[in-house]
Amino acid sequence: MIQLTTTNQFVIQLIAARLTAIVTHYASCLATSPKAMQYVADEMKLSPQQAASLQIGFADRSLGTLIPSKQVKTGREIRDALLALGIYKANGRETLRGYVTVPIRDEQGTIIGIRGHKVDRHCQGEAVVEVGERREGNSFGHREHAEEITSHCTGARERPIPLS
Repeated sequence: MIQLTTTNQFVIQLIAARLTAIVTHYASCLATSPKAMQYVADEMKLSPQQAASLQIGFADRSLGTLIPSKQVKTGREIRDALLALGIYKANGRETLRGYVTVPIRDEQGTIIGIRGHKVDRHCQGEAVVEVGERREGNSFGHREHAEEITSHCTGARERPIPLS
């Protein structure tokens, strides 16, 4: 277990705030994708109300439209932070694009990561990916919440993607 200092706690809070905003955005996008809604109903066995209460979302490539351009200092800083979290890839695209998203929470309920489930299994990419804060040897310290929600999903490979 890592020892938390005041600096580490601040960084965790800062990361959590970003991840909370992203989870909220993705949750607002779920209803806009019939395919994602069907996946949530069929594979995750959740009603729209259950999905909303659990903050299940969908990464529909719209996150970048909410962030200032990378030509602006603030936009570069935000995009660099999202790259460090694994939300963005080095090529500037969203890692979870086309994935149903499930927040990963620590024991206090703070969002520390996002688990993504590929909606269209015929498309290229991992069936399940995780992004966010890494703990203890480059893996999530607390994944039980997301695993509990998604444990009955069929055919998903449980392999987190490595962060660069």
